[in-house]
Amino acid sequence: MHFSDSFFKGEERCGFFVSSFMKRCWAAQIEVLLSFDSICQAHGIRYFAAYGTLLGAVRHKGFIPCDDDLDIWVFRKDMDKLIMLGREEYEAYGLELATPYSDVEYRNLTFRLINTRVTRLDEDFLLKYHGFPHMAGLDLFPLDNVPDKEEDLKFTETLLASANVLAQIWKNDEVPLEEKMSAYDVLAETLHLQPAKDTTIENQLWQLSDRMCAMFNEEDTEYVAAYTYMFADRRKKFKKISFNDTLYLDFESIKLPVPAGYEDVLLAEFGDDYMTPKQLFDEHEYPYYRSWQDKLMKYFEANGIKCPDMFKE
Repeated sequence: MHFSDSFFKGEERCGFFVSSFMKRCWAAQIEVLLSFDSICQAHGIRYFAAYGTLLGAVRHKGFIPCDDDLDIWVFRKDMDKLIMLGREEYEAYGLELATPYSDVEYRNLTFRLINTRVTRLDEDFLLKYHGFPHMAGLDLFPLDNVPDKEEDLKFTETLLASANVLAQIWKNDEVPLEEKMSAYDVLAETLHLQPAKDTTIENQLWQLSDRMCAMFNEEDTEYVAAYTYMFADRRKKFKKISFNDTLYLDFESIKLPVPAGYEDVLLAEFGDDYMTPKQLFDEHEYPYYRSWQDKLMKYFEANGIKCPDMFKE
């Protein structure tokens, strides 16, 4: 995709300075998004801007100035389609879908579509991704049905917490193995869980946690949510009817699909003052590529290489 030279100039937006290098990061993520859109169109998959990306589309017609990633919602049945696609489908676009099903070491219930796992300085990569050498991609959040009965929701929450906490501490040597195995045995007995085959117990627990989120997808319910976000904040569930239709809003230089009922979604997510700019995003270090960029600068310095202008913050 073509971006004008002016797009890559650092600028102040809503009192927040966005560097030229961050603009290259944004452009790289948009390239990944366009490839993702092609894959989704080929397989009849719907997706929607989520969380800060949705808010950015509505409030800024682009990225929120202090944001550095793209968030996407995909209904569970469509997420399963994406998971079932072969690696070759993504590799044709130079991408990888990272999930607990494709990567035994993946430890997250938010999936990632990424263009690399390492910093790359080869010409073709830099040309395609507008001079951004680090990993760029999308955070993909499965949207699952939320049961209408509170007791069903609490039951799911309890089981999911048990499996997911155990998955997160499995590699923690400070927790005795006997204690972890005891907890695993209780969970296995409760859920009639079969021993892990062709994978590790830790990976089995991550996969199990993800499938628990999909427990009620065959039922007709009023709300949907990304479970891990909803259990942290019960307001983060959304009326399913809000997603019945799709609108396309301006987002930087593209059109981005959003739920037609985005007002209700944003009210539930951010409150009734969602149009008032705030710095909300403290879930990870900003920018997310900081450690990689520091290593790249040290590489240039150690090898007596003058840092190219496009890599400068």
